[in-house]
Formats: sequence, structure tokens, C-alpha cells
Amino acid sequence: MGYNIQTEGREIIYRWQGLGKPDPASVLPLLEEMRLRKAEALAVLEDVEERSAIIEYEAGLPSLEAEALAWEGVSERRRP
Repeated sequence: MGYNIQTEGREIIYRWQGLGKPDPASVLPLLEEMRLRKAEALAVLEDVEERSAIIEYEAGLPSLEAEALAWEGVSERRRP
């Protein structure tokens, strides 16, 4: 979607990194869902950050690749 989403303590920080301006119609529902399910969102983000750091260190991959693999792994584990 063009956002970088991270945690800082118990806060969720999102920064626009896409081209142009973000489309509020597509972004606002996601941000509202994250606000309503903040505890779960924090748990997922923290899990991704931890797995990404491990992958980056152990496999020697660049940060973006490690993060993509971490998201993939966390997504698979959290599917119902």
C-alpha cells in the first residue's frame, strides 16, 4: 500500500513512502481496523520485526528481503 508500518514501544507508527499522496478511501479502513485490534496488530508487527532480524542476521539477507520472508512466515502461521 506504500506505507512502512513499525512499532515504537506500544505504539504503531505508519509512514507514507509511496509515490504521490495516499488514497484515503483505501487507507482509512485499514488504519481503523488496526486501531480497533491494536493488541493483535502489535503482536503481529513485533513478531515480524523479530523474525526479520533473525533472518537478516542468520541468512545474511538485506533488510527488505528478510522482512518480506518474515511477513510470509508470520502470515502462514496466523492463518486459521
